Amino acid sequence: MQATDPVLSDDVPADAERQEAPTPPPPAAPAVLSPLQRELLRKMELEAAMVASPHDQALRASYFDLLLQFAVTRTGLSHALLPELGHPLYFRCGSTDAANMAQIFRNNAYGFPIRATPLRILDLGAYAGYAAVYLARRFPHAQVACVEPCDSNFRMLTLNTT
Repeated sequence: MQATDPVLSDDVPADAERQEAPTPPPPAAPAVLSPLQRELLRKMELEAAMVASPHDQALRASYFDLLLQFAVTRTGLSHALLPELGHPLYFRCGSTDAANMAQIFRNNAYGFPIRATPLRILDLGAYAGYAAVYLARRFPHAQVACVEPCDSNFRMLTLNTT
């Protein structure tokens, strides 16, 4: 039996025009953003600005201020995108993770001068891995070994360093 509906038939002549279904319009943007949506939008704007101006310390400080505010007012897992890393760093909202990350990546706590370039770095009490990530980037030829006895911190360390 031959189908007569060209939509159902594969035997449509090559010169026959097929009607495409009209594409629906994109969903309208909400007129009013929720506080969470505003914070996330601001976070993304700052991340994009840091990519464009990676050495702007005032911009970096604003970004970490927002992360610290976000970490205090929210719960769950979130992430920071720093242009020099190329991968996210995760932190737990409702914990000291964001403050620890800010100390290392905003305040440059491990940026002090070192006379010799280390070949091996042992991070005892590695917490969530922020110092290990910073030091591995600062000393790319060094082997970095981390020890973290707390299970939840070790999970964060693994997430941030693999």
